[in-house]
Amino acid sequence: MLINNVFLPLGGGNEIGASCYFLQLDNTKIIIDAGIRYNSKKLLPSFNILYKLDFLDSLTQLDAVIITHGHLDHCGALPYLFSQARNVPIYATKQTKQIAELLYNDINKEININNSEFDLYLYNRLLIENTLANVRVIKFYDTVKIKNLEISFFPAGHILGAAMIFIKSNEKNVLITGDFSSFDQYTVKKYEVPENLNIDLLITETTYGYQNIDFKSGIECERSDFINMIGNKILKGGTVLIPAFAIGRTQEIALLLNDYFQKNNNIKFPVYIGGLASLACNIYEENGIKIFNNDIKIAPYSLKKLKKSLIIASSGMLLKDTTSYNIACRLIEYEDNMICFSGYLDEESPGNELMKMGKGGLFKNDSKEIKINAEITKYRLSAHTNIEGIFELINKVNPKELIFVHGIPDFSSEINIYSELLKRNKRIIVHQSINELPIYF
Repeated sequence: MLINNVFLPLGGGNEIGASCYFLQLDNTKIIIDAGIRYNSKKLLPSFNILYKLDFLDSLTQLDAVIITHGHLDHCGALPYLFSQARNVPIYATKQTKQIAELLYNDINKEININNSEFDLYLYNRLLIENTLANVRVIKFYDTVKIKNLEISFFPAGHILGAAMIFIKSNEKNVLITGDFSSFDQYTVKKYEVPENLNIDLLITETTYGYQNIDFKSGIECERSDFINMIGNKILKGGTVLIPAFAIGRTQEIALLLNDYFQKNNNIKFPVYIGGLASLACNIYEENGIKIFNNDIKIAPYSLKKLKKSLIIASSGMLLKDTTSYNIACRLIEYEDNMICFSGYLDEESPGNELMKMGKGGLFKNDSKEIKINAEITKYRLSAHTNIEGIFELINKVNPKELIFVHGIPDFSSEINIYSELLKRNKRIIVHQSINELPIYF
């Protein structure tokens, strides 16, 4: 019998970035997510592979586009996709639509588009407005009919509005996790899917499927250590910068600090939020999640007013000309200060460059080299599940077949979800996705 069902990663298969997945199921053709890559000359997913492999003649033949959440590596290419397929409906949660609008209007500052293919498709206000006008808002647990498919959205955790996508059809049922968290955060609770879902295929992120992010002494102790490290630096007269993703990470750190201040009166210091991150906080507040108060405020323009304080600012990877980048360039000269990264750093990002150099190195800002005298450190505060959280989900939904995406496979690493799964459960058919290579199921 000819297998008609196919999964094809156009990006985000064996990488973190440009998540975009073509799914053909029960004679229905959809794309899940349309993200971009940071700091890369190839920012867009490989839409052309759909034509080369004869899955589509045009993107207008798609039946729908579904966006799991509002991070740019999952939704940044949506305006381009819309420009090529204006009549194809787009589905997302209300919060994802709000976040996407904020990021699209600031996208030229958030990514490095110079000398890239993306120069041809620069965002303009009309394109953004038309794209967002075509987004149909779906609530969690609601179901929408798309040709032969019934599609439901379930909470994924991770960030505000993030969704797992359940696709029910006469042929097979598919669950796509998007990015998800298997633990409660201050801003959002852990993922939630109904009991007894009949899942034939699970497509899951594996951001930390090939590396260990377990909390060695428990998450509460890790959070306490993080705050004490920052507090000690500030009490000694220093200023601390946390470059953070505008969506999710910034708000999580702010609420972590607020909770700690309320429970521990002996440690308290000014906290300021700057850049796009401060605007993103407004979206959280509109959705009932309070961020700003007497201790946590919007950063003033003058750096002098930020002395002996903590600054949380975007971008998280210290991308050039963003607020965090400009502040870092002024802080790293002085040994009393600290730059503390809190999450993923792209290999080509300025943040990763600064992290690798460390104290004593020379950081290049345009034509000027700055001596790094500040302390450069990193503390893992992730909104992604770890490997055990992925196994928890696998055991919960008990799929017959499994596809790993959104990870960087390293089969020689000590933590290796692919080989570990084969040891634990030999009944599941397992695929590690590779960009532009179709998987038939």
